[in-house]
Amino acid sequence: MLKTLKLIGAILLSILGIISTMGLLTRNVISFLDFLSRYSFLESESERHYSERALHDMNEISNAYLENIEYIRLFYDCTGDSIDHYEKIHPTSQSLNGIFGYALRWSDKENYYVNSPIPTRKQLNITTPFILYSPDSLFCTAILCIHTHYDKIEDLSDERESYDSRAFIGYREDINMPFKIYPFDACTFYNYKIPEQVVDELKYDYFKNLTNFRTSYLEYYDCNMNDSTFFTSNIFKKDDIKDGCYNFQLYKHLGKIYGYQLYCNQPDSIKRLWMRGIDINEE
Repeated sequence: MLKTLKLIGAILLSILGIISTMGLLTRNVISFLDFLSRYSFLESESERHYSERALHDMNEISNAYLENIEYIRLFYDCTGDSIDHYEKIHPTSQSLNGIFGYALRWSDKENYYVNSPIPTRKQLNITTPFILYSPDSLFCTAILCIHTHYDKIEDLSDERESYDSRAFIGYREDINMPFKIYPFDACTFYNYKIPEQVVDELKYDYFKNLTNFRTSYLEYYDCNMNDSTFFTSNIFKKDDIKDGCYNFQLYKHLGKIYGYQLYCNQPDSIKRLWMRGIDINEE
């Protein structure tokens, strides 16, 4: 099947080059051929067999992301009636970019978002179908697929079953440790029916168009994700201003520099404090 797709892609690209010079292509035909040629490229890029260790890492990354969503579902104060500990720990919403939407539901009755009453594991399936390691395996990039299937609940707006894709950067100090994950949100994709498509589309943009996007901290990415220099590129440099953190661990908001504070990256002792509503800076 894969060889057939590659052959079709090559033939289509040849045809595209010939008939485009004759002015015979309509816009719809061009779009269709472009989609098929993309698919062939992505299939060849994903032709890999993951080791047992890699599959273990991918599962841990999926669970870590789900853990962040569950924390927000349990703790975020949607009413705005009080300044809770959440605001002290997470000074801006960007710190948990890409998480709020899965933890909250729109209330038709209250006319604002409320915490989902259903545990996250019962309404989301999160997988990590793609991972790319640095040569020393201390860094990685991972693409996650989020399958949402929310229950119908009275007074809450119905949500369509859908598939989304998001990317994260992983970092660990030892290969036997789990990855800490950080948002790699150059872009994301949404699709109501096809999980493979949201993953392939995101992978395509990170492999081919990453340099066209802005980072959450730096002004630009200086290479694409499949370049040989990616893991030594600008986002993997350490920042001299913010405690020697890597650039991918930081983001800017209103001119200030912050470090991502994700629940899943904290040691168990800190997680227990957060669950009790205690700001670690006040301990």
